[in-house]
Amino acid sequence: MLRRTIQRSLLLFLILFLSHAATAAVVEQLIAVINGEPYTQSNLNNYAKTKMGRAFPTSDLNQINKEDREVLEQFVTDKLLEAEVREAGISITDDEVSRYIEQVKKTNRLSDEDLKTALSRDGLTLAAYRTSVKAEMEKSEIIERQVRRKVNITDDDV
Repeated sequence: MLRRTIQRSLLLFLILFLSHAATAAVVEQLIAVINGEPYTQSNLNNYAKTKMGRAFPTSDLNQINKEDREVLEQFVTDKLLEAEVREAGISITDDEVSRYIEQVKKTNRLSDEDLKTALSRDGLTLAAYRTSVKAEMEKSEIIERQVRRKVNITDDDV
């Protein structure tokens, strides 16, 4: 009797599982793997919204258009630069970020409140802006190091 009850329970479970699996939809689509790290459509959509002010994809993923290709290329470039920054051991301190933001406020004659208002119009918080500034400063540092290493101007060139 117990054996028959277990068999029925397993059969019922199997039927429910198979019926659910047949109606399941793709929840997340893998778009790229960069340095062994998988990135999904949601990752690219969030990136496109925050960095480029648009949606991703703008059309069918099977036929990526020019705008989607631009988002994808910029995303891959940013991720590769982030990896280079980590490998080079570049670290921007919170004080450096604060000094940069203070310079932006001074240059644009913004108060703290003006800056927060401008950021909120762009859908950013001050914390998100600080994170973005830090990432951009790190990327600038790695690019500067790479260029400086390869460009050598002699006195004769001048």
